[in-house]
Amino acid sequence: MKRYYPKTFIRLNQAGIICLLLLFTTAGFAQEMPVPVELQLSLFTKILTFDKNLEQRSSDSLRIAVVYQKLYRHSDNTWEAFFSAAEMLKLRQIKGIPVLLLPHDLHTTAELREFISEQKINIIYIAPLRAAPVNEITDISRELKVLSLSGVTDYMKHGVSVGLDIKGDRPEILINQNNASREGADFSSRLLHLAKIIN
Repeated sequence: MKRYYPKTFIRLNQAGIICLLLLFTTAGFAQEMPVPVELQLSLFTKILTFDKNLEQRSSDSLRIAVVYQKLYRHSDNTWEAFFSAAEMLKLRQIKGIPVLLLPHDLHTTAELREFISEQKINIIYIAPLRAAPVNEITDISRELKVLSLSGVTDYMKHGVSVGLDIKGDRPEILINQNNASREGADFSSRLLHLAKIIN
């Protein structure tokens, strides 16, 4: 299995996340994901810095699994775009924690559970999936205390903790506080003030 070690992380402060929201235009990656993958990654990496429990998730590295389906072109393209964005943004660490990206080609949720446990995954990013039980994936993420992210807005209905949508011509951060808490996250009030809270 290939492992990807991106190079450097662009630091953004709270003003930076607001600028990302303001500068966005409506040219989305696909209908399922209204926010382009590069901007998703910029926003998600900044959002993670607002998790007060981030340092507790791992002792040596922040291990992010990108859950996708290789045989579904849109899903496979999303993984490639995610990795390319990490290279372009020179993602290396978040809050001083080294970042490791690991792809997981989803076949069954049983395999995913085993992968998360064996690879000591801290966070999962869920790419667009075809005929996949997203609610079962988020059941696993809550059970194993793994924070779930996705650029597919509809996946918030299936238990994803952090997502993105469009409001007007700007991206909107979506946070399900209950699910995020069950996955072990504790987001600061500064982030919650910027986000749309979903219960």
